[in-house]
Amino acid sequence: MFEIVEQVWGCGYMYGVKLVDEHDAANLAPFARKYGLLFRRPAENNVIPVVPPLVSTRQDIDDIATRLRTILKEYILTS
Repeated sequence: MFEIVEQVWGCGYMYGVKLVDEHDAANLAPFARKYGLLFRRPAENNVIPVVPPLVSTRQDIDDIATRLRTILKEYILTS
């Protein structure tokens, strides 16, 4: 869907969105804050960890996915 996303993987409620090497996930933090999301510190610089609260509903997860798509679109437009 996005050319900067190399791979998405996960298990249960923990997911990682791996960006292509020339992009640093830390650069998305200002966009994430703008849309009400906080990213955990990634183990790798180009991975966005997605770890919602365990009490999240399906609607919450859909909302997080929508916000993440918006964040990626805005990041692409400004970089």
